[in-house]
Amino acid sequence: MQLFLPLAFTSILLTSISAQLTPSTVPPLTTGSSTVPPLLSSPPNQTQNPLLPLTTTVFPTLIPGNVVSPPGINTSIPNSLPSQVTPFPNLPGRNVSEGIIRMKVGLLFCNATQRQRSLMGFGQSSPAITIAIRKIRKDHLIDNIDMTFVWYMDNCNEAQAVGYTTKLIQQDGVDAIIGPSCATSAIVAGIVSAYYNTPMFVWGAATASELSDPLRFPTLSNVGVNTYVLGLAVRALLVQYNWTEFALLYTLDEEQRKCDFLQQDLEKAFVDDPTGTTIVYKRQLYSTERSMKDALSDVKSRARIILACFDSDLDKRAFLIYANDLGLNQNDEYVFIFPDVRSQGMLQRVQHSFNSAPGVAQQQRSQAYINFWMDQNGDPGDGRNQDALATARHSIVVDLENQNDTTIEQFNEEMISLFGQSPFFCTGTCLGNPANETSASIYSRSLHDATYMYAKALNRTLRKGFSSADFRNGTFLMSMSRGDFDGLTGRVRINENGTREPVLYVTALDVFDAPTVYLTISIIANVVTVYENYTNEFSSIWANRHGQRPLYKPLCGYTGLECPVSLALYLSVGGAVILILFICTLIGIGYAIRERYREKERLDRECQIPYKSLRRIPDVKSAEILKSMRSMHSSISGGTKFTMDSHVETDNHVFFVYSKEVVYAEKFPVRMRPTPEEMGQLRKLRQFDNDNVNKFYGLCMDGPMLFSVWKCCQRGSLKDVIAKETYVSDTFVMFALMRDIASGLIALHNSFIGAHGSLTSECCLINDRWQVKIGDHGLSMIRQRQAVHRKKLLWAAPEIIRTGDRRGTKEGDVYSFAIICSELINREKVWNGVEKDEEIEGKCTLNGFLIPYP
Repeated sequence: MQLFLPLAFTSILLTSISAQLTPSTVPPLTTGSSTVPPLLSSPPNQTQNPLLPLTTTVFPTLIPGNVVSPPGINTSIPNSLPSQVTPFPNLPGRNVSEGIIRMKVGLLFCNATQRQRSLMGFGQSSPAITIAIRKIRKDHLIDNIDMTFVWYMDNCNEAQAVGYTTKLIQQDGVDAIIGPSCATSAIVAGIVSAYYNTPMFVWGAATASELSDPLRFPTLSNVGVNTYVLGLAVRALLVQYNWTEFALLYTLDEEQRKCDFLQQDLEKAFVDDPTGTTIVYKRQLYSTERSMKDALSDVKSRARIILACFDSDLDKRAFLIYANDLGLNQNDEYVFIFPDVRSQGMLQRVQHSFNSAPGVAQQQRSQAYINFWMDQNGDPGDGRNQDALATARHSIVVDLENQNDTTIEQFNEEMISLFGQSPFFCTGTCLGNPANETSASIYSRSLHDATYMYAKALNRTLRKGFSSADFRNGTFLMSMSRGDFDGLTGRVRINENGTREPVLYVTALDVFDAPTVYLTISIIANVVTVYENYTNEFSSIWANRHGQRPLYKPLCGYTGLECPVSLALYLSVGGAVILILFICTLIGIGYAIRERYREKERLDRECQIPYKSLRRIPDVKSAEILKSMRSMHSSISGGTKFTMDSHVETDNHVFFVYSKEVVYAEKFPVRMRPTPEEMGQLRKLRQFDNDNVNKFYGLCMDGPMLFSVWKCCQRGSLKDVIAKETYVSDTFVMFALMRDIASGLIALHNSFIGAHGSLTSECCLINDRWQVKIGDHGLSMIRQRQAVHRKKLLWAAPEIIRTGDRRGTKEGDVYSFAIICSELINREKVWNGVEKDEEIEGKCTLNGFLIPYP
């Protein structure tokens, strides 16, 4: 059942630790060498607040480090439930009386130092809870719920945060905890709340990205923006304007730790950045002139986009002034980016009153918000406002939704009016030094939104039909905090992990020095979307820079020594370079052509053997050559018989000595000049090498006739070996010879030659190791120019004879190989030509009929 909950916030009970001491017996707190007064004193007699009627108020006297159990709580406070509200039924497990759900909420504050009080002090922040309750009543979120608040001061101390969180849960039995407000305290307290499954709503400076891990902190909801998300927004800004290099300067504040966490999370944000944006310079600053000026002097030679993170507005203004002193605002090269999560934009809170009037006016004026380049004592102040403004014109602020100064001042005025009032009664020394600590804390609006977010989670729990018994279920209530609302820190959008998904605003000064939002950056589930609030960036955000977007690196480089030269010089130098390149290209092309031609000539010369380099055998007088020749016992068949001792050449072959090696040359009765394609074929033929293919040395074309020069095989041709019969009588030798011929034939068929075309037993030569080498191959261009010897047709396939194809085919080579094998097996010459005296024509025909080929 869905219930509408009009507010019955009729009684809010507060309690805290009490030392059972009177105010006069409360000892002062000593921190280092300074003395800190007691944080709270007894409340003065006051009239009951009509908003929060209290018949009894249990006021705590706080002594950090001397913690005792809280006094008893008066639970007999009457409730003025509106008559039109239907009371809730009794819910199991709860202290319910007359439809009112009673809850106890724990609070953790910082109040030890003036710095802590200015950021998130108890007296300077707790009235934000009262203001939030007014809004909760107005919106009718939890009308039937009364709350008792119990608070302690963890003072940004991790050990105290753990101890007080445990005490709130175990001893005080709180249903939820609002706080801590410091990052490190929130981390350890969040782990404790996860152990006890107690809801925790952190605020203030709890900006550590670790808090967004739902596995470690399943019960924690954070109204603040974590620094990793802020880093994503900064990265989006840099990518938007193509700034791929930047410097990171930051200060370290022990209370807030915002900049410390940001500098760590920025590196994480840029790990997976596809644009390659890098941090080229990184340095921690101190709140001194020397530290800031030294860093700015170093960054001059390294970057033009400077990301500067400050936890103090005073440090930020000092940084603007020092940048002016070093001349960094004299040109449009530098961009200063200031990230923040305080919803102030380009404003700063005035810490002290100036020209103060007594009474309330002083308090109102002390809460004024002015531009962040202004001195806090007004204008002229220290006389450096114009110097700081000159740098501010080159600055960009990335922050949560910019609240205007009127909205902030209205909230601060309401906060001041509640100082020392019910239900927290923090007056006098509770505020520290009442003379100058009567200002609302910087993060008080964050506490307001955290309280409202808690009420929204309770409201959503009841509206969805769950009971109040689920209010103490931390993981469940964290899931119920998901949603969005308009808070004092901007639009608050909480995801399912209890983490805020912010909308951040990019603000810069326009031509009238008025802060203007130029970009809106929305981040949902770490997906960043950038919305431009202008139509032309050059006439809007860069109007103060003469309409020019700054570059991450100047055209002249960081040192100013890399300036581009004039266009005319560029053209002249470029023309000269182009001309030189053109000439060099022509020279290179000419040289390449020349070298290619030379290489071709060299290769051609290798394929062309000069006749003068060939010496006939009778002219050779070397005994070594003659000795090697006498070892040859076979002869090369031709028209007549030839022996090595007779030094007689045949009609078809002749022996030469070439390069101290005996070679044989085949005669061709034709003259030819090979074409370039044929020369390429001859070059490849010369380079072709196989164990069963005879080596081709080249052509001799300047002799009395055309010679093809081959390596000499000492045992002659296979035909001569078969003719002697005794050499092939052994079967093993016979098949070894066949295998060699087959191997050589396969090599030819798999090469560029393709087919032999004229395979006979005469061109199968045998060396001194009885290895067959096929010769007379690859010269089809010569065979086509001369008449065919009819005798060679005895080995030709029928289709070759019919077509007259001189190039031959692989199939025809196989046929010729079969004829050669028949010679080896029969140990006879082809077609038994030795025994028959018929002419060649007679061998092919008999009585007018074709004799079938085997």
